[in-house]
Amino acid sequence: MISKIAYDFLKHKLTVSFRSGQSFEFHNVPARVAFLLQQATDQIGFFERSVRGQYPWLELSDGRVVRRAFAAGDLRKFPPEITTKEQASPMKQLA
Repeated sequence: MISKIAYDFLKHKLTVSFRSGQSFEFHNVPARVAFLLQQATDQIGFFERSVRGQYPWLELSDGRVVRRAFAAGDLRKFPPEITTKEQASPMKQLA
């Protein structure tokens, strides 16, 4: 169950804390998504459908980063040397 939802409008950062003690920061989240999560009658369902796996995230423990992940398909979050879809693809085209 979700215990706390916070949103930073300037950084587009959504922080979601769970009763289990886990906390996650999701980056590049539109304000509309954060608002809809807060207003949802089924917050866990909305979270699973519309937030989890959609945005780059950090798992926090005592304010420190424990794990991090990139959202699938978000090329802006890959290392700077990877700038095109062709370069980011694990499959290389054969000439």
